[in-house]
Amino acid sequence: MVKLDTPVGMLVAVALMALYALYGAWIAIGEHSVISAFGSAVAAVACVGTARLKSWSRYLVYLLTAALVGAWLYSLYAAAAVGYFDRYPIRQALWLMAPGALLSMVSCVCAFLVWRHFRAVRRRSGASGTGKPDA
Repeated sequence: MVKLDTPVGMLVAVALMALYALYGAWIAIGEHSVISAFGSAVAAVACVGTARLKSWSRYLVYLLTAALVGAWLYSLYAAAAVGYFDRYPIRQALWLMAPGALLSMVSCVCAFLVWRHFRAVRRRSGASGTGKPDA
């Protein structure tokens, strides 16, 4: 059996971020969105860095998580402020929020997996990185 250099939790985070990068690229192309293209590019760079266990990649993952969750919460606030959810029964309004909630949870899971890995590495090596040079 082949031993993996990259832990399974990090591979899961990379796979989820890769899906986010593809989704962002799809939205960027379909809606001509520069913001989605930028987010997709950052997610792709974070995927490569995380897969290679580069310590700098965790900050991109945290940034992506904060941006995604923040944008989702702001969209909920904006929708509620104009009365969008008043037109629907509570059950239907919750279903309307489900995709954003799911994407936010997936993003938080990625951030947690990356945080947990680099915290464990820092404890083992006594350093703030992977124990390997970043170069």
